[in-house]
Amino acid sequence: MKKDANIPYKIYLSENEIPKEWYNVRADMKNKPAPLLNPGTLQPMTADDLRPVFCDELIAQELDDTTPYIPIPQEIQDFYKMYRPSPLIRAYFLEKALDTPAKIYYKFEGNNTSGSHKLNSAIAQAYYAKKQGLKGVTTETGAGQWGTALSMACSYFGLDCKVFMVKVSYEQKPFRREVMRTYGASVTPSPSTTTEVGRKILEAHPGTTGSLGCAISEAVEAATTQEGYRYVLGSVLSQVLIHQTVIGLETKAALDKYGVKAVIVMPTTTPLIKVERTKSYGAEVILHGDVYDEACAHALALAEEKGYTFISIVLPVKSVAKSELNKNAFEPVT
Repeated sequence: MKKDANIPYKIYLSENEIPKEWYNVRADMKNKPAPLLNPGTLQPMTADDLRPVFCDELIAQELDDTTPYIPIPQEIQDFYKMYRPSPLIRAYFLEKALDTPAKIYYKFEGNNTSGSHKLNSAIAQAYYAKKQGLKGVTTETGAGQWGTALSMACSYFGLDCKVFMVKVSYEQKPFRREVMRTYGASVTPSPSTTTEVGRKILEAHPGTTGSLGCAISEAVEAATTQEGYRYVLGSVLSQVLIHQTVIGLETKAALDKYGVKAVIVMPTTTPLIKVERTKSYGAEVILHGDVYDEACAHALALAEEKGYTFISIVLPVKSVAKSELNKNAFEPVT
């Protein structure tokens, strides 16, 4: 197995290299994602629409598509130090097994008590709930990773945590359920008799083992019918994506340590603002050709000449570079 001489199996950063800001990718998107719609009016959601459900600061992050970097509060930075930075691992053995020229890296996010990356956002959401002066938060969980992360974060900040766990998982995963309770969370199998929506579901489907949709509905109802509570969740929303960028930012810092850089070939017609933004992230930009196909062909030639790993973002069906790419692909491109 061939090993790059200067790149170890694991790349570690020091605590002072943990990112101080999260990255909001929407700020750099020319075509912004479609907004959340109010189900009643079908109009874009406003902060007032979201306020009964979510924390104020999280609403601001959810609706912000112009601020590229959002400062990470010091308390969250300090909490991150318990398990971050996480190692970046070079998958040498996987490369060998696949017999691929690609250089494969992965980030290991399981080195914390909750066992997953979910804690990166859970601690942020718990922090903003505490800062707002709330009593607690509600949420749903399926297998229990998110519920575990949130219960840990709420315990750290002294918040009440109410978790509605999909009933089948509640019964099949007692250890995960009890870890949440160990951190002080109340864990209710969903659907339950504690909410109106839960009672309606049970009446219509008495034998149901639950679903994530049921658990979400109960958690939202619990948050909006109790003073001092808000609903939080561990996926789907833009605010969660923002918090999870700590993983990518660490990855970039780790690769920079060993001179692993991106060389981006763009058509000469690429807008200057896009070129400059790409350079700002440390990439080398080469302008070549008038259209994407010509830039793609040049990128392939550079990869062959310099031993780079070629990564394509788009492959047009009639690409000029198609035949060249087939030489390096696992299967022929059709």
